[in-house]
Amino acid sequence: MPGERIINSYVLAAAGERFSVSLSTVEFLPDGTGTLLRLTEHGAYFDGNPEGPQMRVHGISKQLDLLRRVLQKDQH
Repeated sequence: MPGERIINSYVLAAAGERFSVSLSTVEFLPDGTGTLLRLTEHGAYFDGNPEGPQMRVHGISKQLDLLRRVLQKDQH
């Protein structure tokens, strides 16, 4: 349905070297009087760093926390 999800793909690279490729889906679902944001990400990691997926989770968590703070600020 239009307006319910955003699908995005991106490549993380530096100096011509690819580190990872990701496909993410952000869904907006009704939740009582608000909206639930559901994020799903699928990644392929090429640099051999076993911490790559955890680093991605950490970065995305920080971004979502910042989004939450901005949205809460707008409610006041």
